Amino acid sequence: MFRHLLREMEDLSGTTSITIPVAADERGYVDKECPVSECRYQFKVMGEDWGALFHDEAVFCPMCGHEAPATQLWTTEQVEQGRARAMAYLEARVDSALRRGAAEFNRTHRSDGFLQVSMHVSGAPRRAVILPLPAAEVLEQRVACEKCSARYAVIGAAFFCPCCGNNSVERMFEASLQRVRARVENLDTIRSALREASGPDDAELTCRSLLEDGLQHCVTAFQHYAERRYRAIPGTATPRMNAFQRLEEGDALWRAAVGAGYIEWISPDSQSRLRILFERRHLLAHRDGIVDDKYMAKSGDHVYRTGQRIVVTVRDVSELVDIIQRLADAIRAATEPKDGAPTMLPGAEHGRDVL
Repeated sequence: MFRHLLREMEDLSGTTSITIPVAADERGYVDKECPVSECRYQFKVMGEDWGALFHDEAVFCPMCGHEAPATQLWTTEQVEQGRARAMAYLEARVDSALRRGAAEFNRTHRSDGFLQVSMHVSGAPRRAVILPLPAAEVLEQRVACEKCSARYAVIGAAFFCPCCGNNSVERMFEASLQRVRARVENLDTIRSALREASGPDDAELTCRSLLEDGLQHCVTAFQHYAERRYRAIPGTATPRMNAFQRLEEGDALWRAAVGAGYIEWISPDSQSRLRILFERRHLLAHRDGIVDDKYMAKSGDHVYRTGQRIVVTVRDVSELVDIIQRLADAIRAATEPKDGAPTMLPGAEHGRDVL
C-alpha cells in the first residue's frame, strides 16, 4: 500500500543536496551579502563575471573587506527562501507518492460486499517544482573595478572590489567627501527630526557635532588620499605620519616629487581658507576648539581671539570639501603616469590575481 512512498523515501535518502537556481535582476546582476554578522552588507555582482572572474575560495565584502568563500555569500533572504522552497519540494514529492499509492490502492482493492475501504489524501496536490529565487531590486550605483574589471553594484559607500579585494584610493576619498556633503545638505532635515524626537537642545548639539566632525573627516580623507598618491610615485620615501595635515610640509613634499604644489593648484584665497580650516580642525582635535596663541600665529585668522571657542558653519564645511576636491583633482593629474599605464597604489598589491 505504501510502496510508492517507501520508494520515494529511499530515493530522497540518497539526496545530498537540492539545487535552487538564483535569478539575476533585469541588468544581469545577482545578489550577495557579507557573512559577517556585524556587517551584512548587501551588494550585487554581474552574473557573467561571477563565473568568469571570481574565485570560489575568496570573495570580498565591498564595505568591510571581509574575505570568505563564495558559498558563504548568500543573502539572508536567499537562505530563508531557499530553505522554504527545498522543504516545499520535499513535501511535494512525499505528497505525490502518497497520492500515487492511494490511487493504486483504490484501483486494485476489491470490496467484499459488506465493507468497502478506500484511501484519500486531503488537500490540493503539490507540484515538485523548484522555481528560481527572485532578485532584489536594481541598484543604481554600478562599478567596474579599476584593477580586475569585475562589475558590481552597491548602495551607498563601497571600498573594496568583491572580486580582487582592491581598495581603491579614489573610491575611498570620494565616499568620504560624499558622506560629509550628505550631512551638510541634510542638516535642516536632521535638525527638524531631532527637534521632534528629542527637543531643541539635543538637535542643536547634534547638528553642531556633525559640522565639527565634517571638518575632521575632510582633513582625514585628504591625508589618506594624498599619502597614498604620494607613496605611489617611484623613488619617494615614506613621509612622516600625518605629513599632509601640515600644509607647509605637504606642499614641500609635492614640490620635490612632482615640481608643483598648492600655489599652482589652488588660488591664494583658497590657500588662505584652507590654512584657517585646517588649523580649526586641529583646535577641535586637540583643544576642544579653544583658540590659543599658536592658532592665532599659524592660521592668520582675524575672526577670533585667544580663549574663544570656534564655531563651525555650513559654509566652512562646504568650502573645505570644495577646496580639498580641487586639490585632489590636481594631485591625481600630477601623479598619473603620462604613458597611460595604471599606477600601483600602496595596498593594491594585496589583491588577488584574476582568471
